[in-house]
Amino acid sequence: KSRVETKGRPLIQRPRQPSSSMIATAIAALAFTAGPSARSAPSLPWRSRQPMSLLSEIASLTAIDPALIDLSTAADFSASSWHGMPSQFVPDAPAVPTHRPFSRYLLDAVVLNIVISGASSFWPIFRRKLTNEDPVATRLARVPESRFGWIQADLRSPLPPIEDLEAHPIGFHGGRPVFLCSQRATSRFLHVERSADFTEHYGVPVFICSSLVAEPEQAATASVKSS
Repeated sequence: KSRVETKGRPLIQRPRQPSSSMIATAIAALAFTAGPSARSAPSLPWRSRQPMSLLSEIASLTAIDPALIDLSTAADFSASSWHGMPSQFVPDAPAVPTHRPFSRYLLDAVVLNIVISGASSFWPIFRRKLTNEDPVATRLARVPESRFGWIQADLRSPLPPIEDLEAHPIGFHGGRPVFLCSQRATSRFLHVERSADFTEHYGVPVFICSSLVAEPEQAATASVKSS
């Protein structure tokens, strides 16, 4: 502020006010400075943009009409598109590893156990039905060889002929009574063994049997007579 003497009185000079044109110019400059400007997209590597362009080209063709592209055309198109890839791009990217829960493995083990148990239980029955094999003959083909022979046999009662042989008591073995049986009488006993000595004597397979399930009448009569 400056003071000017006028007719003996000091005159105070006020500061000059800005004009409206100056205010409008400042507002316009500020508007252009703070206004939105076009920003450029970030520069991405070529290897990351190329697969997206390939997918977009395939999608655009199939979007027009899927029937226009057959397998051979799609294969040729894919092959030509892959040739345009840079050498650093790997087309066969590894799959994302997935974690399989333990309950799935446990369920697979339980199902496998059920299948194996069912097959082992019902397969012999199905095989007998299909082949019509005799279960008695199959059992006798697997019996072991007996150690009971002429030395251990009780021959106080004569051996019957093969036509009359059913279950002839022939002594004791291992604290249990044993019987000399033909093939048709072996189904009455739990323990059956093949006798080499008596098979040679009769000329046909005979067996040493024990643990009688159903007492045959012939064996009961013979045991009473021997006692």
